[in-house]
Amino acid sequence: MVLLVKMLRASRKAGRLDNLEHEVGTLLDQRVIITAWYPFEHFLKLLIVAHQRLADGSDEAARKMGDMAASEMLLGVHRSFLSPGDPGRTLTALERVWGRYFDFGTLTVHPEVSGARVVIAGYEDMPRTHGNVLIGWARTAVSLSGADVNVAAVRRAPWEGDPLFEVWTSWGTLNPPP
Repeated sequence: MVLLVKMLRASRKAGRLDNLEHEVGTLLDQRVIITAWYPFEHFLKLLIVAHQRLADGSDEAARKMGDMAASEMLLGVHRSFLSPGDPGRTLTALERVWGRYFDFGTLTVHPEVSGARVVIAGYEDMPRTHGNVLIGWARTAVSLSGADVNVAAVRRAPWEGDPLFEVWTSWGTLNPPP
């Protein structure tokens, strides 16, 4: 949340976020404490503003936002969740990451030889933007673990009327750690 707020504040200061909803402006004006808990609705509202107003609003733009978030987290505070040479194990760590940030829904990872299914249950109102951010997060987790991502495809999604969110991620060549 802190990175998102910093990005939105800088964009607003640069004049790129004129005419914000009052509620969004109020959220950006509040002091953000890195160790504090914030309602998920606040994060989601800010995420959607960033996606629609700073990116082009596409699925790929949301995935790139997920790429940035995963890089920030897995090369920083959650670096212990990264398993070089083992993308399946890195994705399985997402189960612990999810539990640290969200008090709803259940994320499970089903690793296979050269791929994994990531399934989220209990988040029936997941917006398409957040789903695509999560896809970007997963593909960057695979990449940071040393594998080439072949595909990250949505198989089931709440915004398509399914109560589950399921993404299939497959990878190819494992690259040696740096």
